[in-house]
Amino acid sequence: MRPIRCLMPVFALLLVFSLWFPPRADAKLLILPPAQMIEKSDVIVKGKVEQLKPAKEKQEGQEAVIRIHRVLKQPESFDMEPFRRSGVTVKEFIYTTGAVIQAIPPVGTEVMVLLQVNNGELSFTSDSNNIAVIQNNRVTESYRGTNSTEHPYTETYDQFLQDHPLEAGEEKHPLNSEAAGSQAGAVVTPAKNQRGLYAAIAAFSVLVLAGAWFGTRRARKGKQSQK
Repeated sequence: MRPIRCLMPVFALLLVFSLWFPPRADAKLLILPPAQMIEKSDVIVKGKVEQLKPAKEKQEGQEAVIRIHRVLKQPESFDMEPFRRSGVTVKEFIYTTGAVIQAIPPVGTEVMVLLQVNNGELSFTSDSNNIAVIQNNRVTESYRGTNSTEHPYTETYDQFLQDHPLEAGEEKHPLNSEAAGSQAGAVVTPAKNQRGLYAAIAAFSVLVLAGAWFGTRRARKGKQSQK
């Protein structure tokens, strides 16, 4: 009994240590349902994988530069211009075992990328299902992600893409187009009036010529009658 009593403080310390220092958070993958992925993403862009930077060490993931073609979602207060110019640099997620969880498609692949804003920088939303492959303007897969009947990432992402055919904030452009159309109409109207003016001038010219012809003819008849 005495050895057991001596070990009791050790067991107590181990218990306190386990409660005070829980397991590492990165021991579990953060996987969100597709609709929540879209909701939690601050920025969603459509673009193309332009460059892959191989990992320098085995424990590091490779980096990729995504050239932005279209911004589908963004916070109003967040400046996307630097990322439009230089692209978005993203990095693979490496699990604690060393396995690559977030793989990046090959260079030249057209993608839709789901991102979050962290201290002015952009990083992947969640640990997976944050890159969707696009072919012919349709999402064909969640790259190296999980797609199932319960969590249809491909269908949900494709629906989001089809629902956002314009740039984020570009919904106002049709109004500008209508304004431009009205201005174009204002330009066309004077052209019609101008054609009418030409017609009036032509008709007046015909009347003048006809009057001159009749006047000349009457003058000739008057001279002949005097003879």
